[in-house]
Amino acid sequence: MMNPRSIILTLLCLTAFLCLPACDGNASNEKSINEEIEEINRASREEQRRQIEEEGVADVGTEHLDQMGSALENAAANASGEQAKVLREQASLVREMQANLDKYDAILNELIAAGGIDASTVTGPEDIENRLEIVDRLEAENERLAIEQPRILRRMGEIENTSSLIEKQLVYHRKIRQTDRDLFAAMRGVFGILSEYGDGIEVLSDGSIMFGEDMPDEVLNQYNAYIEEINLVSAQQGQLQLELLELVP
Repeated sequence: MMNPRSIILTLLCLTAFLCLPACDGNASNEKSINEEIEEINRASREEQRRQIEEEGVADVGTEHLDQMGSALENAAANASGEQAKVLREQASLVREMQANLDKYDAILNELIAAGGIDASTVTGPEDIENRLEIVDRLEAENERLAIEQPRILRRMGEIENTSSLIEKQLVYHRKIRQTDRDLFAAMRGVFGILSEYGDGIEVLSDGSIMFGEDMPDEVLNQYNAYIEEINLVSAQQGQLQLELLELVP
């Protein structure tokens, strides 16, 4: 069975590295924060790989970003001058990215709680309208992420002198945003068919569904095509995640 959280956005660790600038006379502090960030990165990458191998797609969340933000904030509090200023800006960028992804995740959780695309849980037209409204909000947030996350990442690249790697990562960011658009289109197709033929659904003992005899064969074929598209695009997301992980040293 497809992971219900894999049907939409996978929260990628696009900040899977943070190369801090040279310190002003506090090399031990620089080494300490770099080691702490690298440990957070390492744990996050390992968890992503495990999820991709076991579930086909990674659902990382933003715990790693929260840990990075705290590490940078603590380092800034113990630094001074230009180093403290840079660390504070890095921490602010990480927190901004975390807030963006948390907002998306909250909407995603609404859709999961509402039943996602599971036809067996649809209770009627109002239920379908509610799910479509959540998809609308997810799509709007996806488009906002398509603008905001590259801005944040490019600024990180400027600070850390890693702009070339950031641009390579952003290629995958754009592809992920597009796969989400493809998923939203397929989901709308599913809900459109359910709104017309959902009343005749029978839920079988194994959890699968059977539509009523009034559903034309071509509509059933289209419904199955939408489900196949969702599964295919979800698999593509997992592959994109894996390729993205390979970019990170």
